Amino acid sequence: MEPETIEYVGGVGPLNVGIGFNVRGGQFDFKARLEYPNSGWPTSSITYLEA
Repeated sequence: MEPETIEYVGGVGPLNVGIGFNVRGGQFDFKARLEYPNSGWPTSSITYLEA
């Protein structure tokens, strides 16, 4: 599977978006989410995926 890319296309101001992804493999699987609530800095969460 090829990685997704995100390209910045310009603009000014805060972001209002959520980005989520799953990682499978290694010692454990997990999911992560980055939330940009009208901000330039994300709040993040990382949790284990259930088997």
